[in-house]
Amino acid sequence: METKTSINQLTDAQLSKFYSLVDTYGPETLKLVNSLTNRGKNSYSALLDKQQLLGTLKHEEEAYNDELRKQFPLGEPVLPGDVIRRVVATRKATEMEPIRAKLKTRCEADFFMLFIVEEVFEPSLEDESKKELKHYIPVVTVIADK
Repeated sequence: METKTSINQLTDAQLSKFYSLVDTYGPETLKLVNSLTNRGKNSYSALLDKQQLLGTLKHEEEAYNDELRKQFPLGEPVLPGDVIRRVVATRKATEMEPIRAKLKTRCEADFFMLFIVEEVFEPSLEDESKKELKHYIPVVTVIADK
C-alpha cells in the first residue's frame, strides 16, 4: 500500500474518512487514514466500532486501556508473546479480572482494540511458500490523546 504524505494525494474515499476523523485525531489523521484497510480489523468500519465501544467504558476499563497504551510505543515492533505478557501484566497492575481462557485470542483482542496494527510476516522456515507472523507494529492508537 502506497503511503500518502499529503491530503492532496488521498483518494476521494480516503479524503472523506480523513475529514470524518481529523477532529478526533488531529495531526495523526493522515497516518491513520494511510493505515486503514478495506476489510478486517484495521478497516474504517472496525475503527468506528472500536471508537464506539471504547467510548462506553467504565472508569476501571479506561484506566486499564490508558495503561495498556503506554506498554506499546507506536512504531516499535512487538512479538506476539510480548503482547500476551504485557496485556496480562497490565491487567494485573490495574486490578482487572484475569484472562482465564483463550489467553492468546483475548490478549490480542485487547491489543487490536487500542491500535491500528501492521502485521509483519516472514517466510516459514519449514515451507517458504507459507508465511508466519514475525511481529506486530502498532501504527496509530484508536483512542485519541486526551
